[in-house]
Order: sequence, then C-alpha cells, then structure tokens
Amino acid sequence: MWRLTILLIGCGRVGFDRAPSDAVSVDSPAGDAAMVSLADHMSCGQPVLLDAGNHLAHDTLVWAATPLGEWLVGVEHEDQDIHQIQRHALTATPTGIAAGMAELMLAVDHVDQMRFESVPGGGFVLGYTEFVLGTAGTLQVSPAMVGQSNQSLGPLARGNPALARAGGGGLAMVGINAGYVQVVALGDGGLPSGPTVNLAPPSEGPDMPTLTALDTGLAAVWNSGVTGACRLAVLDSGLHVTYGPVSMMTSGAACSDAHVAWLPTSRHLVLVATDSKDDTIWRSVWDDSLAPVVPAGKLAASAHWIRIVADGDGAWIAWVDDSAGQQLRYGRLSGDGSLPRMSVGLGQLDTSLGHYHTLQRVGQSAVALWTDTTMNRTFSAMRVCF
Repeated sequence: MWRLTILLIGCGRVGFDRAPSDAVSVDSPAGDAAMVSLADHMSCGQPVLLDAGNHLAHDTLVWAATPLGEWLVGVEHEDQDIHQIQRHALTATPTGIAAGMAELMLAVDHVDQMRFESVPGGGFVLGYTEFVLGTAGTLQVSPAMVGQSNQSLGPLARGNPALARAGGGGLAMVGINAGYVQVVALGDGGLPSGPTVNLAPPSEGPDMPTLTALDTGLAAVWNSGVTGACRLAVLDSGLHVTYGPVSMMTSGAACSDAHVAWLPTSRHLVLVATDSKDDTIWRSVWDDSLAPVVPAGKLAASAHWIRIVADGDGAWIAWVDDSAGQQLRYGRLSGDGSLPRMSVGLGQLDTSLGHYHTLQRVGQSAVALWTDTTMNRTFSAMRVCF
C-alpha cells in the first residue's frame, strides 16, 4: 500500500538543508518506512513560501506525497458556498519548492475539513465535511491525484477531520448526526460498509469529533458542551468501544478542539486541547486502556488551536499564540507530558477558524502549515524541528 502524507499551510523565506534530519521518527501505525518528500529537504524551523499568493483558499490545504509526485490539495473559495477542491503540482526549483497552477478535482458546496487515506492497489480516498450542509462525503482519487467517483454520506457534520483507517481494519468517518457522535465504517471505495456506532448522545452536547489510528483500532476524541470536558475513547478494528470514554477537564471548563497522538513505543495516548474560555492549551497522557498516566496540565497561556503529531517517545505540537497577534509556535512534548522547549512566534494566522493551520507528517518529517494573512494567504510550510 502506498503512503500518503498530508498537511496544511503559512509564510516566510525558503531554506533547505543538504539532507533530511533524522530528528523526526516515522509516524505510522503499521511501522512502514516513509518515502522521502520534498518537505524533508526544508531547513529546520524556517517557513517556506510555495507561491506568490493571491488565493482565496477557504479552510484546509493538504500536501499529498506519493510515488508519482507531490501535490498541494486545497479548497478554493470561488463564491459563498461555491468551492472547489483543487490540486497544485509541487516541484523543486533552484530556490525552493513551487506550487503549480490549480487543477479541479471536485466542485463542492462549503468544505472545511479534509483527510486522505491510502487504499490497497494504489490510490486514495479523500474524506471531507460540508460545513453549511452538515454532511460528509468521499472522493476516490487515483495515484496521480485525479478525482474519480464521489459519494455522499448524508448527515455527518463537524468532523475535525473526519476520516481515518483503523489499525488492523478499514476506513471510518466520524461526525455529528442528529446530535450523536457517530462513526460510520466505510469500504475502500468510500461507501458505507459495516457498522455505524454512536459514541456520545445529544444530551452531552458533543462537537468537533476526530479519529486517530492505533496499532489496532482507533482513538476517538470530541468535546462536550454540557460538561465542558474533552472526551477520549478507544475503539477496536470493528469499531466497538473497548475503553472509555474518559474525560479531560481544563481550568475554564471549556475544553474544545481536541486532538490525540498515539505513541506505540510506550503505548500511551497524548490528548491535547484548547480551553476556549481562558485561552489556554492543555495536555494529558493515558495508557492504552485509558488509565491516567499524567493528569491534565496547562502548557501555555494566550494560546489556542493546538495540533499534535507523534514522534517516537514524544510528540510535536503546534499552536497559535495570540499574545502578539496570531502567530504559530511549536515544541516537542516529552513522554511525561513536559514541554522543555518551544519556538518563537512565526507568521500571522487568520483569526476566525482553527483549521487554517495544522501539523502533519510529510515524508519523514513533521511539518506545520498555516495560511498566512500577511502574505496575501500564500501557500507555505515549515519543517518542525530544533
């Protein structure tokens, strides 16, 4: 099976190392070696400008690295509720990396989250959510990043993002349907195939669910508007809940926008989230049966929209620091949940939505991505390391 690595994007100058750093370990539930990407040659901690800007990119940009090439896939805002999923070929140039002209993959309504997963025999499934319609859909994508068959999954809103492949199992999409956190099993063609599981009832006021692959099964996280907690559950490869849900509380009792990383070496889950009332970011550490390892603790103030990606016995995190505008900062969490070092603020982010930036694995690197408002919403990326 081919690997696809994905991300989203910000601003700055171009810089390259002579060779990729080995500071970032391969992040794969199956333990496969990652292919080398153009991203692996970016200099450490230096934003890379990918084009001249002048985009109306709406919410998410995804870097897709495959054996046939590398593409930036984005949602372009053509008009209100008239969006296009487009691809831009990425190529090395004498001065850096360039994103080519836009090519249409799929016309959509108002897409705000996307994620790719590989399928056997080559190619991918792209899962996305329609913000205004409150629905979800999938798109079969060829190995050359050409959109093919499109499938609507009906009401399934607010996935953050929604698609993942269970370790030892198949594809699944998560979202909100009739107030429930619902997980829908999918076949490799992107159509429902198998169980549909409700993880949380409407009485909990759940929102913004997402899935992360484990060695076997999935971790699911969401936030509860009623209790103010972020919730974490473990599902097996058949989507049965095996542990949890457990809760992480934050100081303002407004835990939201939760994400989780799986550390296979220690068999720990690291949960990170924002407290939307007091503008702080938090973390907790759990074992694979969801027994607490490290209790909830605050990582930073004047901070929100935290993202996380596993890195061996620890994890890289990136967040928005609003103490001086809306700048991106990053650091590496140790296995005990401590944050011994963090970067300076970089770039300038949009103030309205958290998914204008993300942190993802690309090739053999962890890469932070954001849409930079000072650079005319220019496509950019940065390799995260010290």
